[in-house]
Amino acid sequence: MLNPLLLWFLPLALVPIVLHLITLYRVRTVELSTFRFLMESYLHQRRRLRFLEWLLMALRTAFVILIILMLSRPVVEGFNARFGGEAGRDVVIMIDASATMSLQQDGTTAIERARAAAKHVAELLNEDDHVTLIRAGHQPEVLRQGFASQVEPLLREIEGVNVDVTPADLPAAFAQIANAPKHGTRIIYLLTDAQQRTLSPLAQHPAIRQLDGDDRVVVMNFGGEDRVENLAVLGEPPHALRPIVGLPVLLRATVAAAGYEQPVDTQLSVVIEDEVVSQMNLTLEPGQLLTRHFVVTPREPGVLRGRFELPGDAFAEDNQYLFTLNVEPELKVLLVTPANLARADDPRVYLGAALRAPQRLADEFASAERQISASLAIDHVSEDRLSRVHLDRADVVIAADILIDQRLGEMLHQFVSAGGGLMLMPGPRPDVLDYNVNLLGSTLHERRAVALREATGDVDDEANFQSIDQLDTSHPILSVFENTQPAGESSGQSGGGFSTVRLFRHFPIAVADPVEGYPRVLMRLSDGTPVLTETRLGAGRVLTTGFTATPAWSNLPLKPEFVPIMLRSVAHLRRPAEVATPSTVRPHEPAPIQLSERYAGGSVDLLGPEARLHAVEIHRADRGLVGATDRTAGKGYYTFQVNPPSGAADRSTREVGFAVNLDLPGAAFDSLDGDAVTDLFAPAEVVYLRSSPTDPMLAEQLQQRQEMWRTLIWITFGLIALEFMLSTLRGGPVGDGSDRPGGLRGMRRRMAGRLDRTFGLNRESAGSSHD
Repeated sequence: MLNPLLLWFLPLALVPIVLHLITLYRVRTVELSTFRFLMESYLHQRRRLRFLEWLLMALRTAFVILIILMLSRPVVEGFNARFGGEAGRDVVIMIDASATMSLQQDGTTAIERARAAAKHVAELLNEDDHVTLIRAGHQPEVLRQGFASQVEPLLREIEGVNVDVTPADLPAAFAQIANAPKHGTRIIYLLTDAQQRTLSPLAQHPAIRQLDGDDRVVVMNFGGEDRVENLAVLGEPPHALRPIVGLPVLLRATVAAAGYEQPVDTQLSVVIEDEVVSQMNLTLEPGQLLTRHFVVTPREPGVLRGRFELPGDAFAEDNQYLFTLNVEPELKVLLVTPANLARADDPRVYLGAALRAPQRLADEFASAERQISASLAIDHVSEDRLSRVHLDRADVVIAADILIDQRLGEMLHQFVSAGGGLMLMPGPRPDVLDYNVNLLGSTLHERRAVALREATGDVDDEANFQSIDQLDTSHPILSVFENTQPAGESSGQSGGGFSTVRLFRHFPIAVADPVEGYPRVLMRLSDGTPVLTETRLGAGRVLTTGFTATPAWSNLPLKPEFVPIMLRSVAHLRRPAEVATPSTVRPHEPAPIQLSERYAGGSVDLLGPEARLHAVEIHRADRGLVGATDRTAGKGYYTFQVNPPSGAADRSTREVGFAVNLDLPGAAFDSLDGDAVTDLFAPAEVVYLRSSPTDPMLAEQLQQRQEMWRTLIWITFGLIALEFMLSTLRGGPVGDGSDRPGGLRGMRRRMAGRLDRTFGLNRESAGSSHD
């Protein structure tokens, strides 16, 4: 019933019954013996008239009921007739679990409307229908399969369907259907928002081509008809892989606007541990991508959980981009220099000044240098006192003008191989042959990657002084000098601000052919001679310089450029973390974790957004211990909890975290129309249904409702005609003239008489009828 409230008028059907009872003619008994035969004839006629009166009363009652029903607009619902009326069908209910199904319109999300429609379909199935429920997400999942005789378990499975953080893999879902055996006429119900990024991969897919003309695909579109205006923040992982206390971390966020016809204003926020640390007002043109940078400086070690955030809109899932910062304590730098040198010749003086200068002269240096300097814990030891204990506590070693014998070379080799960073700065004292044999030669693995040559140049001959002409500004150490390159220089190779730097005497560096990018030349003189190179040794790196750390052979230690070179070198060379994992991981991709040998025999657990612990298997690899987890299906923050072995001196649990975000290529919502959807599934028969505000569950379209008011009108007219005809069958009272015969033969005359009494026809025409 479309107007069920009108059924309250059904008691009016009692009115004809009441009127019949009120006007009921009762026979009075008169004892006249001469009228006995006349009375018997009258009683026989009276019984027939009473039957006709009761029949007319019933017809008039039905007339009132039909009028009320006609105004209440009853409908007849048909489900099987539209989607295959035969019994024993093979029904597949496939729910699109794409991330876009969480778009909210008209107060509900597409996935909520799809679940309601799926339950409606399940309740309308026959008991002998074979039903398969598929959640089409990143990987299709069959939630239930069997006959539809038990609906309640199927409804519970439908209610538990939730969205994924990626587009659905519909081709894989249809491939599962195509490879499954049929249980009758196949009908596939695809409940989706018809997004182009989701449905387009179906075009010309082999699984679709396996559908034949007997298969029927019912596509239910819950995406809504209105244009979707959406702002999305598409962040990127922090550029610093190992954030350190006091060391700046560069963050970059990209904001996209889609569906707008006019420029839109918004506000982008950076939130760390639920506290807003930075905000920026943005104005985006329709369809524009806008990238902005932020610098965040951690103030304490540990796992910091952050996010980029936009104000909420209809699709709130892409208004946040999550990330983590696994911040480590301060960077430990060990200076190894000769003992008992005069102050003017002691490298410790110049190296210490360069590493501490930004804190003493804050106004003369950029904030990045100040923050790097603040993150350093500097220690010093002379070459003759250096031991493994010192190296175990250090992240980076700067060896300046020291003598490297076999013992010292082996210790430094082991330090670098285990992940430590070494900056090798020779001076006037050592013999380059000792460097090449005892240290650099051991880094080559059967060939020499870099080697120091004998020093060249004359500190007293200014004509032979060399200038630094080429810098690899794409390297993190020298990227700070990118904006100082002269006009016309090619990007990435420039002398820039080093135009006044002179090397009076230097060590040329011989470089072998690079293998996998190493060795890498970072700085060259005007004649092309390398004077700064980077090589790898095991898990660590070695920076080798051809210039000294004192002004005896160069004016570089006295130049402002020396400070950022030293600070960024130690930041780049820092030892790998004992526990490391990426800041962000794509959904459904393995999240790796790398451990140092300290945690051999320990255990690792994963704590996800669902607040449940899952054990992570750890294996030995070339560079320590590694493990991974594939439990990255949901958006949110994840934490690895690393437990040391039972015999370790320090039994405290170490935590590192990562984040999983929505994985959508952009902010636009582009849906396919009915014709495009039909073409995708050809040659299969396609029924395309679209939700509307009045029917968000598609119940009317699924039921194929048909109103009955037209039929009721014809039935009512038929009752009126029948009532009019029966009324004419009643003969006149006994004694009113026997010229009006009773029965059907006198119907014409009786109708004429009624018309005469009703419309006032002349007596002549009536009389002619009697003749």
